[in-house]
Amino acid sequence: MKHELDELVGQINGAYGSMDWVPILYRYRPLAFTELLALYSIAPIALITPLGDGMNMVAKEYLASKPDGMAVLILSEMAGAARELGEAVLINPNHRKEIAEALHEAVQMSPEEQLRRNRPMQDRLRSYDDKRWVSNFLGSLSRVKGRQGKLATHHLAGALRDSFSTAYHGARRRLILLDYDGTLVPFHSQPHLAAPDALLLLERLTHNERNHVFIISGRDRETLDEWSGQAPPDAA
Repeated sequence: MKHELDELVGQINGAYGSMDWVPILYRYRPLAFTELLALYSIAPIALITPLGDGMNMVAKEYLASKPDGMAVLILSEMAGAARELGEAVLINPNHRKEIAEALHEAVQMSPEEQLRRNRPMQDRLRSYDDKRWVSNFLGSLSRVKGRQGKLATHHLAGALRDSFSTAYHGARRRLILLDYDGTLVPFHSQPHLAAPDALLLLERLTHNERNHVFIISGRDRETLDEWSGQAPPDAA
């Protein structure tokens, strides 16, 4: 692809360039940020056509380098920044005709239209800085984690809880089967950390003569005997 690009740039510059000017200034190397900003500032049009990326900073840097708002941003609709920079001229990077039409539109775009598109995007970039982005991102993670915890635990509520309570208190004999991991103690990445720090729940249940309590677990009996040794004999 690079070989084809080199040849194409050479053909275009050879056909349309002169001794002191070439239509394409081709740089295939990293640029210092100050040099990049200089190129941003003199470029009236930015054509950014990734086939897919997560966060495209080039589009945002280009807009930030245009304090007067005089610029045209042509941006791939597959770029991560496209959702935030919706006023840009969005294109399908796989569609050559669409790219050509976007360039033609950019060349003819009036100053008023450039300002109408760029000011909202620039205001958005100023208000949505890196601190706010990090805060929103971490906040979203926290909300998702909280929702995940709520979905992982099903609580009895309403009529079902009342029915369960009535049946429990009215039963003459009760068989209670309790899973160990995830019920009596939280899940742990290392099994030995799941030892109980208190057995108050088992004590309260087994003190009632109508209750017959059993612990269900895939752990070995010796470990469970050791961990439940504080419980009354009725707990097995």
